[in-house]
This record gives sequence, C-alpha cells and structure tokens, in this order.
Amino acid sequence: MFGSDRHALQHENAVRANKKKFVFEGPGKDPFIVLADADLEQAAAELAFAKYLYAGQTCTAPERIYVQAQVYDDFVARFLELSRRVRLGDPADRATEMGPVISREAVKGIKAQLKDAVAKGGRIALGGTIRGNLVPPTVVVEATQEMQGMQDETFGPVAFLARFSTTEEVIRLARDNRYGLRATIYGQAEAEAVYKTLIGQPYCHPVPSFQFGVFGTISVNQPRSESWVGAFVSKPVGGYGYSGWIWEPQGDTLILKQGPKLLSLETSREPD
Repeated sequence: MFGSDRHALQHENAVRANKKKFVFEGPGKDPFIVLADADLEQAAAELAFAKYLYAGQTCTAPERIYVQAQVYDDFVARFLELSRRVRLGDPADRATEMGPVISREAVKGIKAQLKDAVAKGGRIALGGTIRGNLVPPTVVVEATQEMQGMQDETFGPVAFLARFSTTEEVIRLARDNRYGLRATIYGQAEAEAVYKTLIGQPYCHPVPSFQFGVFGTISVNQPRSESWVGAFVSKPVGGYGYSGWIWEPQGDTLILKQGPKLLSLETSREPD
C-alpha cells in the first residue's frame, strides 16, 4: 500500500484477522541540513533540483530545510535565485520545467500550511500566489518547528527554511517528526557525526514498536542523481516512524518491521 499513514494504520485489525503480510510505503517530511562549512553552491543546486522535481510531489522531496545560522542568509539568497529560474506551466509545453500539483485538495493543504506559517512569524520570500493547480516555487523563510509546514507532509513545491545554531540542535530538530524516510546533509567537519546519529539500520528489521527519530536513507554531500540510482531495485529504500512498515503475521503474533527494503522480484530465472 502507498499513501497516507493515517489510512494504513486502520488496516491493523484486518491484517491480524486475515493473517496477510502488509507492506506500507508512506509519507516523508525529509530534513535537508546545511552545515556552516558546506559547499553552499552545491547544496543550493541540489535543494532546488530535489525540491522542484515533479513539483515537490515525491515522498523523498526535501521539506524541512535547516541551515546553520552563520550561512543562513547567504544560502537563502542562493536558493531564491535558483528558485526564480524555474519555469512553471503546462506539462505539454517543452519549455515547462515544473507543472501543476495533482488536485484541488493538494492546493488546499498547501494554502493552509502557508497561512499557518505567516500567522506564526514566517515570511513568504518567493511565490505563494497560486493559480488553479499551478503552485509556483514558494520559499518560506524564518520557519519554526511548530508550523504545520514543518510537521506535516507538504507534497508540493514549497520549501520551509529554518535556522539552527549547533549540530546538537539540528539533530534534535530533525528527529522531531513522526516521519523518518530520508535525510540529506551538506557539510564537512561534523557531517559524518550527524549522519551516524540519524541513520537507522541498513536493512528492514523487526522492531518492538514504531521507531521515531531515525531515517532509512541519508545522503551526505551527494546529489540525488547519484544517491537515488537503483532505488528499490538494487538499493534498499524505506523508512521509520510512520513513513513505512511491514506487518507480518506469525501465528497469533503480528511482527512489525521497519527500515530500508527492496521492492523487486528476480525475473531472470524460473522461480523455485
């Protein structure tokens, strides 16, 4: 099942009763962390690519952007410049780089997040003017953790950028969410330490309960064009928290598993 964690959680009793294995792949609220010693040009370019790919409608799109205070203004300026260049329009037009979001319901959710962000002190530095289902690249600066846009999946071309002071703080902020699908880190001296603190186990494994505060996959200073090669086929992908899980009946027990997994089937030989 792909979709909403709220819907997926409702299937537990049916899984128990029918003793059928249940595999769920769900939302993400992926943090994108920019440390002070990051290559800002590279990080901004990767954020613009990953954020506006498919108009932000991928579960692994970066949604919570955390930038260390010393470089926040510089990074925001770079990202805004790249965001302004994105050509929004009809997907059938070859000149278009980003098309509409999927539905009026999606637009409604995005508008609600933007309204909430402004009410809580955020500022829309770019975009925000929505025509039908065409949502332009939209950048919210001075975002804070309590905003809906920092907690709930956006699934659209809206980036919320927040400041942080220390690596300890950004680790705490990254963990403060019910989703744990993917994270991205750009930086040097402390990037590896942040990675080791946030990463889960290499492959799907039994857990006693839903695991929050860790992520299934994390890229460090690596563009998506490299880090996403072979995803689900030869590279395990999957998350923690309510981003995805497996319920596997074993007798009268329901085993919960979380973490990256392969969703592929060997077809080069006859099955045993």
